[in-house]
Amino acid sequence: MILEIILYRISLRDERKMYAYHFNGYWKDVGTIPSLWEANMEVLDPEHSGINLFDEDWKIYSRNSGMPGHKICAGANVENSMITDGCKIAGGVKHSIPILPE
Repeated sequence: MILEIILYRISLRDERKMYAYHFNGYWKDVGTIPSLWEANMEVLDPEHSGINLFDEDWKIYSRNSGMPGHKICAGANVENSMITDGCKIAGGVKHSIPILPE
């Protein structure tokens, strides 16, 4: 029903063709801060989410941040986390994905 409404509204606005493809993979709408947080937490729990960022058959293409790599200082403790470019960890990070603003 929703797809029919979308197709109807699009066909009224212009003459372009619209195509749909069947997708059997992970997809998450991250249009809100809570949904982005939830998606990031799913990445940290591959056993339950089915997401494996290191799977060679599931490439992730993204732009280079241009920032230096992350640094984990002596004595720092990182547990079940993914550290992004530019982050410097001097304390503890647990079940998180620290991100520096661009």
